[in-house]
Amino acid sequence: MTPRPPGPQEKDDLLQMLGRILVGAAPQSWRHLVYTARIVGAFSEHTLDIQGPDGRVHRFPVPGGVEAAAAGMKRVCYRPGRGTWMSMDFTVRRTGRYDVDYDHSVEPVGAALPDPADYARELERFPRAEECVPAWLRARLGRAGAAGLSGTSGAFGASAMDGAQGNPGGPGDGTAPLTPDEAVRMLVFAFVVRGVDVSFQGPDTLLVPSPGGIGVPTDISRFRTALTGASPEQGARHAAGFVHAVWR
Repeated sequence: MTPRPPGPQEKDDLLQMLGRILVGAAPQSWRHLVYTARIVGAFSEHTLDIQGPDGRVHRFPVPGGVEAAAAGMKRVCYRPGRGTWMSMDFTVRRTGRYDVDYDHSVEPVGAALPDPADYARELERFPRAEECVPAWLRARLGRAGAAGLSGTSGAFGASAMDGAQGNPGGPGDGTAPLTPDEAVRMLVFAFVVRGVDVSFQGPDTLLVPSPGGIGVPTDISRFRTALTGASPEQGARHAAGFVHAVWR
C-alpha cells in the first residue's frame, strides 16, 4: 500500500517531535545543536554536535529514535520526479527556533561515503526525472553498472520542503515530558517511519491498514496513558515497539 504523503502540518509535527528528541539529549547549558543525517540507499551516517556555554562544540551520541525519524523524514519529503534529500542539517537554538536544510543535488560528504551501489538503490527507492539527476550522480551510477535503471516517463528508478522553520518546544533543557497528544503524535510518527499510512477512527482508535488495504481498528488508549510523562527518547523507543507489534 503506497502511503499518502503527509500535509504541511503533519510534516511540521514530525519535525517538532524530532527536535524534542534531539534537545532532550543536550546538556542543560547548551546553546545550539546541529544534527546531520546523510542517507543514500542502504548507507546512513548521523552526527550530533552541540555548542556549550563556553562556545566550544562537542560531538554527542545520537539519541535513540532519531535515525528512524530521519529515515521517515526522507521518505515523506520525496516528490515525484524530483527525488528526496540525501543529506539534512537540522539546527536547533536554545531559544527554541530551528532551521532545516535539505540537500537534493550536492554529493554527500562525511567520514564515510556511500558505495556506488547505494546511489543505484537510492534511485530505485526515490526515482528522479533525468533532468533532476546531477552529473556526479550519473557518474556514480555508471560505476555501479546502473545503466538499466531508467524507468518509464523519463524517470530514473522504479516507482516507489527545501527548508523549514519552527519551534520544537521552547527554551530550556528539552527534557519536558510528553503530553497525551504528543505521545499519540510520537506513535503516528513511528508508523510514518515504517511507511504506514494510519488514520483516526476516534481519539483512542487508530485505523491501521491491513495487507488488503482495509483499516483495522487499533486501541491506543493504553499507549497514550503509558507514554504520558515519558521523555521524548522513551516515547520514540516505545512507539517503535508498538508499531513492530501491530505491523509486520
